This record gives sequence, C-alpha cells and structure tokens, in this order.
Amino acid sequence: MKVAIIGTTGYAQVYLDHLARLSPRYGVEVVAVVAKGLIPEMPLLLRAKRYSEAGTMLEEWNGKLDLCCIPTGIDSHAGLCMSALAAGSHVLLEKPAAATLGQIEDVARSAAKYGRKVFVGYQHLYTDVVWQIKRMLAQGALGHIHRAKLLGLWPRSEAYFRRNHWAGRVQVEGHWVLDSPLHNAFAHYVNLLAFWTSESESEAQRFERVEGRLWRANDIDTFDSCAINVETCNGIGLEIYLSHACADVLDPVIRIEGNLGTLDWCEAGFTLRGEDVRVAANNSLSLSLAREAMFDRVLAELTQGGQYAWCGLELAKPPTQLAGLVYKCLTVQQARPVDIQKDVHGVQRVHRGNEALLRLSFGSTWQDSF
Repeated sequence: MKVAIIGTTGYAQVYLDHLARLSPRYGVEVVAVVAKGLIPEMPLLLRAKRYSEAGTMLEEWNGKLDLCCIPTGIDSHAGLCMSALAAGSHVLLEKPAAATLGQIEDVARSAAKYGRKVFVGYQHLYTDVVWQIKRMLAQGALGHIHRAKLLGLWPRSEAYFRRNHWAGRVQVEGHWVLDSPLHNAFAHYVNLLAFWTSESESEAQRFERVEGRLWRANDIDTFDSCAINVETCNGIGLEIYLSHACADVLDPVIRIEGNLGTLDWCEAGFTLRGEDVRVAANNSLSLSLAREAMFDRVLAELTQGGQYAWCGLELAKPPTQLAGLVYKCLTVQQARPVDIQKDVHGVQRVHRGNEALLRLSFGSTWQDSF
C-alpha cells in the first residue's frame, strides 16, 4: 500500500506512529512526504521522497497512491483533500473535515467525481462501542430523546494559541479557519453528541438555531470558552459547555436524556439507565484505543472493503456546521476577570468563575463518581 503524508510535525506524529505500527500487517510503504522542516528519523520514512510542496508531490504521484494522509491546518483541509482526490488517492483527513460546511460539500462532490473515499479523523466513530450506543438509542433505549449535554474543561497555555499560524483565528489570508474549542479540541465530542442524537446512522444531525455566550481570555480572534444552547432539526435541545481558559481538567462528559432514562458517557465507560459499562481502565487509554481503531479500520477498509463502520464526510459535518452557525449568530465577549497563572506548559489565562458556571449549568457530573 503506497501512502503519502502531508506534514510531519505536531499531530502528524500520531499518524506516523500508527502507520509504522500497521506497516507489517498491511504492507504500508510511505513513498512521499511533504515537509517544511526536519523529517522524523524513523524506518517508515527511510525510502520516502521528500517534497516541499503538496502540489508537486501529488503531480508526480498522480494515479500511484493508495492513501494520502492530511494532518494539516484547518485552512488547508479542503484544498489539499480535493487535490489528493483528483490525483486518484483515497484520503485520511484530519478533523474538522474543512473550515466551512460549503467546503465539505465541495470535497464530497470531488470524492464522488473521482470515485474515492475520504475518511475523517473523528476517531470515536471508528469504534464498535460508539456504534453499539447508537443502535441502542435508535432502538429506543431512552425512549424519546429530548435533551443532550456536553461539558469539557481542558486548560491551554498562551503557547497553545501561538503554536501555528491559524490557532484561534477566524480567517488566515482570506481563508476560513473558525478555530475554537468546539471546532478543534472538543470537536470529537460535539460530533458524538450530534451522531447519537440524530435519527439515522448514515446522516448527520443538523442544527437550526443557537443562542448563548462566547468568551475569550486569550489574545485570539475567536473564543476559548462557550456556553451555548442549540436547537436541532429534530427538536432535540443540545447544551454545550467548553473551556480552555480554566484551572482544572475535566475530560469531556456527555449526558443524553430521554423519557425512559439517561445515558451518561465519558471516554472510560458509560451508564445507560443505571447500568455501568466500562470501556477502558481510564480516559487516556480509551482515547488511545480509539485512535488505534481508526487507523486499523481505514487500512482494513482499503484492503478488505465493506466490513467496517467509519466516519465519512456526511457524519463529519456537525461540528463544522455548528462553528459556522455560532460565528454568524453570536458575538465573542472579553472574559473578565482573568487570572494569570504558570505551570509546566507556561503562562495560562484563567477566566475566573467561569469554570464553576459551566459545571453548574451542566449539572452534577457522573464522571466524578464513576
């Protein structure tokens, strides 16, 4: 299997590690690497040809690639993906699928035109347990679902928002980005919330209206905290409470409420109508297993075909659609008061009192007692 990867730094290292892990099983050969700086020294890349521009690489390998991996910045996703598709390659595209919903639809048309698959990096949708939960909900385990909530608190330092040219930006050089907690770090969980509350396994949840508040404690264009209420096309109310300007860590928790009971979920397990199901020993291990499942299934789908559930462009739409809706309908407020603290990650801005507000708005967190 001939594979190209565009980018080798940051999260791209996760791609390289998993490709190396699966290389013996699927005969993965990384033949081309697009990199601006140093290429990691690893056996997987010893025979790869290096390029400084994606266009040159795709032109040279036109019709010769089985998979092109694109773990790049949000502003480049749509353009690079369509170029890879035109060159005859299937694509593993990092989330979010694109900066705007219109761009995702452009990519979908390109995939259909060239008869290629686009796998999107929402790793949870490659795991059996997520689809099992979906089937239970679709079969009425909670009865009529009327409300669902998401809470996540992940502190981020000022360096996080300076790590690249697009972090915290609305646009970069005229290209949409719409980076934010709900469209980047927590997008996985926004997507899960939308997937589990949609009525169909093959179609994504659509959002009708949004209200709420956005704050920024950091020097960014967009926001680092939000408390929003979203009305879906099927009448379910979604509540989303997220922050990077917080002191404490709370890994994402999801609560789905129906007239017959409640589902409470975190990475390590879930409780459905009072019955506990543990998925892994802890949240970190569960997340690692989900990433493993994604890469396993992408390569298995390409070599064996038709046996696995995975996240395509349709199921990847919700976070991007919501990001656009939030940008159109809500205004970012300057967070006040803001405390400055330092830890091993550097200087961090904390929106004082906001964390307590988000926790209170969500309600008691089942994860604390699981």
